[in-house]
Amino acid sequence: VKFLVSPESKWITAQTMFINGGFVSR
Repeated sequence: VKFLVSPESKWITAQTMFINGGFVSR
């Protein structure tokens, strides 16, 4: 759980959601 709190993981999560959202939009 602490891993999800780190800034790096939040940035990676945002990037992953952005990429996944892009694929879903197609």
